[in-house]
Amino acid sequence: MIVSDQHSDGSAVQVADLSVLLGLPPATVAAVVNAVSAFAAVVPTPIPTAWLGVRAFWSVGAGATADDMARALLPEAADALAALQRAGYPPALAWLLHLGVLRPQRWQHAPAAVTWILDFGKLRRDEFGELALPSHKTLQLVLEATATLWDAHSGHGALALKGWTAPRRRAATPPTLTRDEAEACCRAALARHQKQRNWRTTPRLLLLN
Repeated sequence: MIVSDQHSDGSAVQVADLSVLLGLPPATVAAVVNAVSAFAAVVPTPIPTAWLGVRAFWSVGAGATADDMARALLPEAADALAALQRAGYPPALAWLLHLGVLRPQRWQHAPAAVTWILDFGKLRRDEFGELALPSHKTLQLVLEATATLWDAHSGHGALALKGWTAPRRRAATPPTLTRDEAEACCRAALARHQKQRNWRTTPRLLLLN
């Protein structure tokens, strides 16, 4: 876990001790601690500082430390860890994987391919606030975070949508999407990402019960 540059009692963290523990230069550790602390102070986010730290270590070239931290946060999750490593440990994607909102699935009929299941039943209001609502905004933000999963495969793969609990008819408040509208929104977003990211194809969209 990454700690801030001060303990809760106000005493300064000993960067030198962290440097020895992690086997990294003090300047690198200090830069990461300061960057994570500054980001957390300015940008309100539900993402734990540990995942912000993983990204920060990766960004300063401490890939081995980032890998070790990610494995500790997501043990026994080889496909998820490999995807995060390829993408450079984006915190939003890591948090979705951490909570199980997004998870990889290999089917028996195609064990070599990974399908990414987006389970909206795992979105909790106490962790995501209004993003837990079955809305257009939720889909856009989540799909934006997950788009990097198909970069290495130029769009080849699949996304499975699960747990969409919006009513068939649009409620007066809050604004929600029906299942059909959610499907159309996902297809449009994936097609847009194909053009923006120069994928050769668009990921298949599957609908699960």
